[in-house]
Amino acid sequence: MKRSIIILFAIILAFSSQLFAQEQDTAAAEPDTISWYLDYNEALSAASAEDRYMLIEFYTDW
Repeated sequence: MKRSIIILFAIILAFSSQLFAQEQDTAAAEPDTISWYLDYNEALSAASAEDRYMLIEFYTDW
């Protein structure tokens, strides 16, 4: 009896994972949808105009 409950639980668990699977949104994954600013002043004025925050990333290879 205990073994059949464990097997039943494993089967339910295996099939229930398909219920929570999410489809990948390919429109959000396209790299062409992001417009990067390379000029600080231009990015600052665009962020101020849209009332948004700025993300500034620094990289160095010391």
